[in-house]
Amino acid sequence: MTKYVFVLLLIFPAIIACKKKKKEPEKKFVSVLSLIRAQVAHVDSSLYPIIKIVSRYSLQNDTTFIPREKFAAEAKDFLEIPDLSEKIGLCNSSTHTH
Repeated sequence: MTKYVFVLLLIFPAIIACKKKKKEPEKKFVSVLSLIRAQVAHVDSSLYPIIKIVSRYSLQNDTTFIPREKFAAEAKDFLEIPDLSEKIGLCNSSTHTH
């Protein structure tokens, strides 16, 4: 009799653990890339002076004015980042193969 109770005690947690879990609602993320593009478009179309400040040795600062024509080239590194808000499906457990 104690064998059956012991077996039931081992199987019971496995049954509870395998119970179908409720699916969490899908999270929506804000596209950082679209925010950066909007900011670049705003700066490019505004009358603000575009200034690049480079710190050297934390004592000296080098200030350079950037013409509007070259602003897109300066912002290029930020505009070429991958959009992390897009769902790529790599985390889906059904796509993993072992």
